[in-house]
Amino acid sequence: MGIAVSPVNPDVIYLIVEAAEDKGGFYRSTNRGASWEKMSDHSSSGQYYNEIYCDLKTLIKFTRLKLSHR
Repeated sequence: MGIAVSPVNPDVIYLIVEAAEDKGGFYRSTNRGASWEKMSDHSSSGQYYNEIYCDLKTLIKFTRLKLSHR
């Protein structure tokens, strides 16, 4: 799982989660986590560590870092 709060707007939170039955994926909340919108089906599986980095100037850009845990 990876989570990040936007430094531009703290109401915006991004989340990557792995879950059964196609419920995992990349999600965004625009109301501090009260509700979530699924942005894509992307999720990691296995022994990976995800971290999301938000752009410091815009809400549109973010990057994801995936590291293998061995």
